[in-house]
Amino acid sequence: MSWRLNRFLRNLAFRMKVARIPKTIRSKPPINIVALLMMAFAVFILAGGVYSFVEIMSGRSLTMLPRSGGWTFIYPGNLNMQTISESLISGIMYFLGGAGVYLLLRSVRFAYRPRQAYLTMILGLILTLIVVYYSSSLLQSKIAG
Repeated sequence: MSWRLNRFLRNLAFRMKVARIPKTIRSKPPINIVALLMMAFAVFILAGGVYSFVEIMSGRSLTMLPRSGGWTFIYPGNLNMQTISESLISGIMYFLGGAGVYLLLRSVRFAYRPRQAYLTMILGLILTLIVVYYSSSLLQSKIAG
């Protein structure tokens, strides 16, 4: 009697595993798409996307601020507040910095093609250094007021 029950349970488990779950649910998403989505979410959070979203919903959002010499997108003298344009520019800076680091890591894969490896490494390094310089100058101008 126990062998019949054992066989029935094995057949039932096999039928439930194979026949009921569609193939689209069983397949895993590509790792590149998952990494890109995670990076986009991190950039959204780090650039102040939640703050900008709350400001837009409350109706207090600012895109540009008047200054004596013209208009600026930097909210001067206050690290706790930012304009919508400032969050967009910082998000672009984060994205370009991530692209520069990706190019630096990608240059390692071209070990047997030195010309392409050096070009990719130099492009990634220049992009990363430009992002670091402009991000620090943006922060200094924000602090200086």
